Amino acid sequence: LLSSCLEAAVLLVSDGAERRQIEYYAQGLQRAEVAFETFDTLGNKRLPSLELLAEKRIVFWICGDSFHTLSDAEKRLLDDFLALPDNVPKALFLEGERLMSDAAFIDHGYFFRGNFGVDYNQADQARTFMVETSWLHPVSWGVPERFRVEAVNAFDIMRAEEKGGHEILFRVTGTDQEIKGAAQAIGVSVDSYHKRLILLSFSPPVRQLWELETSQFLSNLIRWLHEDFSGVLSRVTSVDKADAEIDGSSAENMLRFLVRSIDAGSCAELDELIGRKLQLPDETFRWLSGKIMETYRNSPEWHKNLSLRARLELLE
Repeated sequence: LLSSCLEAAVLLVSDGAERRQIEYYAQGLQRAEVAFETFDTLGNKRLPSLELLAEKRIVFWICGDSFHTLSDAEKRLLDDFLALPDNVPKALFLEGERLMSDAAFIDHGYFFRGNFGVDYNQADQARTFMVETSWLHPVSWGVPERFRVEAVNAFDIMRAEEKGGHEILFRVTGTDQEIKGAAQAIGVSVDSYHKRLILLSFSPPVRQLWELETSQFLSNLIRWLHEDFSGVLSRVTSVDKADAEIDGSSAENMLRFLVRSIDAGSCAELDELIGRKLQLPDETFRWLSGKIMETYRNSPEWHKNLSLRARLELLE
């Protein structure tokens, strides 16, 4: 199945997922006018090839709740995809209702620990808890900062770390058994210059959480995975500057691109920002330049970059 666009940019994989799950993401991609191709692992009786994943570069891997969802072979495929060279930008969104409880033990948790910085214990489930949302992340920006979950079917709760680029999107508190020495989460992210990953230990279209359904969560997710810096900048400057109002998710996304690229030794995104500064609302440009200058003042590594220092003078 292809979207109406001629060239599919996203691979939407159904790994035993329910129809409503695939329709949820397919409709979101259509609303965002993002071309996509679907691949059904059960219908095709095989996995998509590594070549197909590498060609698309942006993968939505949606798991059902069948026993041993995300098999060893599927984990190896995704490991190989994420291990592609840095000159191949990669994005992966992975979700499933039984993803952790069914799949975490097949390889003793190495896949989840190595790629997402999370662990799971079969006792780590909860029906009633509080969720704290990270508004510093473009995907969860705009979702209520705190909300309560009361569910009939328990959620798998991940043990998450926040280091090495790992971030918590949806932090869990108030469970019956707090995990000592680890944060609890139902959603985590990895954000680097060459790789963007999201892992949810639940399925939004299955749970239908009001706080996600009434926010821009899905559109934020699609944009964050699909757009590069030029894409974000083109979108937010496509309207008349006098009428422009840039949403917080897009502003945070641009800032992340700028910081990650400079950390990786590239000033290409910063050059593009400077070249198109007159097309941005003044308030947005001042906010971005202020955040970049603040990061520069606090980064010894950035101070060593003489070409960066020269460019930053153009921001002031």
